[in-house]
Amino acid sequence: MDERRAVLVAAGELSDEEHLLELLQGGLAVAVDGGLAHFRALKVVPDLLLGDLDSVSDDDRNWAEAGGCGVIELPSQESSDLAKAMAHMNHIGRTRVTIIGAAGGRADHQLAIWGALADAPGELDISIHLGGDMGLRCCDRLELGMEAGTLLSLFALRSATVSLSGARWPLERERIEFSDRGLSNLAEGGPVLLEVHQGGPVLMILSSGDND
Repeated sequence: MDERRAVLVAAGELSDEEHLLELLQGGLAVAVDGGLAHFRALKVVPDLLLGDLDSVSDDDRNWAEAGGCGVIELPSQESSDLAKAMAHMNHIGRTRVTIIGAAGGRADHQLAIWGALADAPGELDISIHLGGDMGLRCCDRLELGMEAGTLLSLFALRSATVSLSGARWPLERERIEFSDRGLSNLAEGGPVLLEVHQGGPVLMILSSGDND
């Protein structure tokens, strides 16, 4: 098990339960508030339950605690449960964070996720599963090998100066904002390099769908 990795399971939609079970073997398994229901459905007790717990039933909490799950109740309403969970992971040195169950749900909750990613400590290496797509947060430098034609999009969670190479439409120290400008780029095949020179962070989304 990677002692730096944590898998945060939120209360949104799960697209692949088998993949989640695989991910949970690789790090600290954390139920973020109502995400505990996913663990119970899978009959897997998480290592930790964290949040204000307003979406956790007494029955689910009793089940988790009986199985040895630790509970950290954070009642503050100044930030979302996901934001609190990421801050706590940074505090305990779990700096490689994978987020599951973030897709679907209310529009305000979806926007709060992007806000939480923007505000999360820069020390965190964050990946987020969004249905069949994957989001990777970049605060400074991100390099990935990609097959030609892989669909990728860039979204500046905060205004940023970036360079992008290895894609059909490269960028060279260009200023980007939170807009649709970075939508639907394509990997050329080989390494794709994203550098954030100033500002940010930036979210790179790798999509499984067609480029339309």
